[in-house]
Amino acid sequence: MTAGFAAALVGTAYCAMLPLLAALAAIDLDVHRLPDRLTGALTVGCAVAVLTASAAVGDSAALGRSTVAGAGLGVGYLVLRLLSPGRAGIGFG
Repeated sequence: MTAGFAAALVGTAYCAMLPLLAALAAIDLDVHRLPDRLTGALTVGCAVAVLTASAAVGDSAALGRSTVAGAGLGVGYLVLRLLSPGRAGIGFG
């Protein structure tokens, strides 16, 4: 499979997630909380898209880089959560 086809496949997957992203934006503007069901669904969708792209082009190093980047982002948000005053400003949603 070519890299262009893999990019189109992943782009289509991301476009399919746009309604969930729009719903999250509307909910966040309204109540300032993100429901775990929607964030979990997006997490799974992104993981599937990255796995698909990695398998499509045969680049397992890209999968490793994205895993390390995701873990680093999670640690960064954890640090922000622990440093926020009263822990009220940043949640895990």
